[in-house]
Amino acid sequence: MYFKVQPLVLVLFLFFSVFGNSQTCQINPNASYPLGWGGHPSPSDGLDTAILGEPYNQVIQFRPPETAEDVAPDNCSPFCAWNIIEVELVSIDGLETTGMNQFDVSCNPPSCSWQGGSDGCIIINGTPSAAGHHNLWIKMNGTADGGIFGNQSENFTIHDYFIFVDNPAVGLNTSVDKQDFVMTQTGYATVFSLSDELVHQNPFLEITSIEGKRLHALHLRSSTHSIDLNNGVYFVTLILENNERINKKIIVNQH
Repeated sequence: MYFKVQPLVLVLFLFFSVFGNSQTCQINPNASYPLGWGGHPSPSDGLDTAILGEPYNQVIQFRPPETAEDVAPDNCSPFCAWNIIEVELVSIDGLETTGMNQFDVSCNPPSCSWQGGSDGCIIINGTPSAAGHHNLWIKMNGTADGGIFGNQSENFTIHDYFIFVDNPAVGLNTSVDKQDFVMTQTGYATVFSLSDELVHQNPFLEITSIEGKRLHALHLRSSTHSIDLNNGVYFVTLILENNERINKKIIVNQH
């Protein structure tokens, strides 16, 4: 079974690792996919931040690959010809938690099932009643044509997504020692160092431009993170699980 099923898991995992950005579930048949497949946003890009008590709408738009070769053309043998028949959304766990249980999930098409190479999207909407991090587990089922092995189906879970619900009424956190959150510059890389105490508080890092555009949104799971930034002025907000926050400004000026 490992020989037959594991390649399908690899194909589907790689597919969900290359998402981009969208603001609507109106499917655009002319959407540009650099690899011919993919979607957005990716777990690394993050979902939009929700605001406590305000309506929230998040779209994940995507196109599954058609074959295993689309995902890993140099490393798919002997599974290159396997066609992706269908990818189906089973559930999104985490939305039933306190403050998120008013959220609904819908799809385009409504069946929440997409053929390989077709366009579709998932919509998450509702009004959150509790601030903080809400980890999501997107459970899927994929089916591929395994040729002589017959159709192969496998359940898999995408667990790197989360929705952060912000409460703007909470002000600057002054109880954290400045040495617990340190930023250093190495070339264009900005290194963020957190104390173990802060890491245990489920921190969320948000970087915005001086114009107010959000550039990065990360759920930090370790004490050190590095992000490349172009020359400019940026605002950094570190938000803890109790919704307290640390605000800093950084200037990148590398010649």
